[in-house]
Amino acid sequence: MASGRGGGWWFSGTLVLLVAMLVGAAAAASSGNGNQAPKSPLRGAVDPATRFLLGQALSGALARLEEPACRAVFADFSDGTGRALDRVLEESGHTGRAYLGLLFFTDGAGHPHCEGGVVGAFTVPGSRVVRVCPVAVRRLSRQDPALVEALLIHELLHALGLHENPPTPDEIDARVESRCLARRHADQSAR
Repeated sequence: MASGRGGGWWFSGTLVLLVAMLVGAAAAASSGNGNQAPKSPLRGAVDPATRFLLGQALSGALARLEEPACRAVFADFSDGTGRALDRVLEESGHTGRAYLGLLFFTDGAGHPHCEGGVVGAFTVPGSRVVRVCPVAVRRLSRQDPALVEALLIHELLHALGLHENPPTPDEIDARVESRCLARRHADQSAR
């Protein structure tokens, strides 16, 4: 008698393999001239669906950071000491793209910041550890996968030292979206 479990096991194994391939591709895409990203910036018990979405978003965010308009977002903000984030990057010896590859994304489910499904991710300014909120990441991805890419860039700004209030999270989001998603939104409007 078939219980149906064999098919679920096969599907789960295939999903894990697919996620591993996507994360590997994202890491490979970010490598180059001494600014190599780690093989997988996803750490800990991130559920498979969120891991998959983050792998896709990471790949997209890395591609967006190749664009000069998107890279300009680093000049728009400063760290807690007043240094522009583009200068912080320059002093670190990394590009924004490479620095994104240095971040570690972990599961934030169960943390008070993740309650309510509004916050997609959070970190402490200057920390390379970013906690992701799976419910919000899945919601944002359904709404528009590019928003998860913008979320990763937003958290990259905090990792470089950007504090909030001021600027507000909404102000940061608006600037990241205008710098990094504007071309895509213009392309969609032209259709």
